[in-house]
Amino acid sequence: YANWLGETLGYKNMDDWYQITAKLIHDNYGCGLLHKYSDSPLMFLKGVFPDVEWLPWKFGSTTLGYWDNIENHKIYANWLGETLGYKNMDDWYKITQTLINDNYGCGLLHKYKHSPLMFLKGVFPDDEWLPWRFGSATKDYWKNIENHKIYANWLGETLGYKNTDDWYQITAKLIWDNYGCGLLHKYKHSPLMF
Repeated sequence: YANWLGETLGYKNMDDWYQITAKLIHDNYGCGLLHKYSDSPLMFLKGVFPDVEWLPWKFGSTTLGYWDNIENHKIYANWLGETLGYKNMDDWYKITQTLINDNYGCGLLHKYKHSPLMFLKGVFPDDEWLPWRFGSATKDYWKNIENHKIYANWLGETLGYKNTDDWYQITAKLIWDNYGCGLLHKYKHSPLMF
């Protein structure tokens, strides 16, 4: 049946099967068969093509409750990193909501209030994530003065500053070049006010 269905639907390779839905199977005389697989196209495919590693997120939607398991978040994150060619943890600073959505992660990202930073904190909790390195910090991040201090300490360390006098070298460009443009904006682009 699966071979006939694939041919009927014009599927040329295994990736084409990610288009399958319960409705397509029902409309093509497979209602009784699908029922044997708990009405799940994914379970059906796992049964008839057991040697293929099926990625649940690549179907139109995952099974109910799939994203409730944090292990599935990690499996997705590992796949996503590999898909995007990420080689080290710093590469994750390039991640965006659009990249996750375009790679079948919309349902998962919803669990993290559509925040790539919250997603990364959830799946890689042992890593220290610097919000400003994501192109821009979250909307309210710079409202908290403590976050200014955290950034300043990080910036000083990054620039190799050892004492207070080293800060006389700071320029708006150095702050901009080190992901601090949002913060600098709060200080009217003045390193002195910062």
